Amino acid sequence: MRVATYILVAAAVLVSLAVVETRADSVQVDIVGPTFNYTDLASTSSCTTTLAFRNADLGPGRRVRISVRAAAINFSCANGGVNVPCSNVSWTTSGAVNCSGSSGTMDSLSYITVLTGNADATSGSVDVNWNLDPLTAGVVAYSHTLSFTYLVEII
Repeated sequence: MRVATYILVAAAVLVSLAVVETRADSVQVDIVGPTFNYTDLASTSSCTTTLAFRNADLGPGRRVRISVRAAAINFSCANGGVNVPCSNVSWTTSGAVNCSGSSGTMDSLSYITVLTGNADATSGSVDVNWNLDPLTAGVVAYSHTLSFTYLVEII
């Protein structure tokens, strides 16, 4: 009989732990990607967007983290020419509200953190100052596209 009693107690503990872990965190995120326009290929092209989260319903002490990764190693261009690597895109951050911003360089293999919310913050934002390095000889004058993937985590 003792063996059966211990098994029932262990099963009850597992069930109660599973119930505690079922709380669902939620957050809404506003993302606007950069657009670069060149008038001089030998100069850096820049633009600023705002990355924000709102209506965060998080467990105690938790925070929002938003990271970015390029979907390809190079920009795509329908007219060919020299490839523009995703690593030519970098950013700095400023004006953080209820979060911290992180500077970085685009990568196609790893997510790079852009925003980390303060613990228990229900909203936050940061201005992202995007830069595209000067273009090299052989880059054709045409629309070049690079898709980004954003990763939104509750940590």
